Amino acid sequence: MSPWSLAGLGLTSGYILGSIPASYLICLWGWGVDLRKVGSGNPGATNALRSLGPKAGIPALVLDAGKGVLAVLIARELSVTLWNLHPVTFQLACGLMAVVGHTFPLFLGFKGGKGVATAAGVMLTLSPVCVGLSVLVFGVTVTATRYVSLASMIAASSFPLFTFFLVRDARGPLVGLSTLLAAFIIYRHRDNVRRLLDGSENKLGSCPQDPMTEISVTTDPADTSACSSGDVSAEENLENQSDSVESTAPLDPDTARTEGVL
Repeated sequence: MSPWSLAGLGLTSGYILGSIPASYLICLWGWGVDLRKVGSGNPGATNALRSLGPKAGIPALVLDAGKGVLAVLIARELSVTLWNLHPVTFQLACGLMAVVGHTFPLFLGFKGGKGVATAAGVMLTLSPVCVGLSVLVFGVTVTATRYVSLASMIAASSFPLFTFFLVRDARGPLVGLSTLLAAFIIYRHRDNVRRLLDGSENKLGSCPQDPMTEISVTTDPADTSACSSGDVSAEENLENQSDSVESTAPLDPDTARTEGVL
C-alpha cells in the first residue's frame, strides 16, 4: 500500500476505535444503566465513576484510555512517514482521531464524552513520564477542589508544559499537538467552565446515586436541586409527602361528627 493509503487506514482506525463507547457499554451491560440518562448525561468514564462508583468507573477509565493507546500502537506499526515529518507526528494524529471519535462517536449519534481518558492513553504511549506528572496534577487538584472537570482541564494544560521541559526527541510535534489536544479538551468542558464560574458545578461525591436507579437528565445543566437536599433521605421525603396528603384529605361525615368538626 502507498504511504497515503496507510495514513488513511491509520486515521480511520483511530476514529473508529475512539467511537467505541466503552464506558457506555460497561454500564449498560454490567448494570443495565444508560449513562446518557443518569448523572450529567455524558457517556464517559467520569459520569460512570460519579453515577456508579469505582466498580464501573475504573474499568471505564481503563478502556477509554486503552482506545488511545491502541490507536497510537496501530499507527506505530504502520510506520507512515509523510513529507519527512517525524514518525511521532503520524502517531499523534491517529491518537487525536481516537479522541475525536470518543467525543463525536459514530455509534452514539456523534454525542460522546469529553476525551480526557482517551487523550491520556495517547500521551501515555508517547511520553509516560509526562503523563505521570499530569496525573499527579490531576490528583492534587481533584483532592483539593473535588471538581473533576477543573482537574481534567488543568492536567490537560500541564502536559504540553511537561513535554516542553522534559522531552528531547520529537519535542516539537509532541508540544504542538498536545497543546491542540488540551485546547480541544478545554473546549469540550465549556459548559463546566460556565458552571464553575457561577458556582453550580457538582463536586465529586456530592450527589450519590443508587447504581440501579435511572434518572432523567435535567434540561438545565446548572440545576443541582436533585443534589441540594442530600441531608434528607428519599424515605423522609415520601413520609413528608404522605403526611401532607393525609392532612389535606377530606373527612367523612361520621369522623367529622366524632371529632367535633360538624
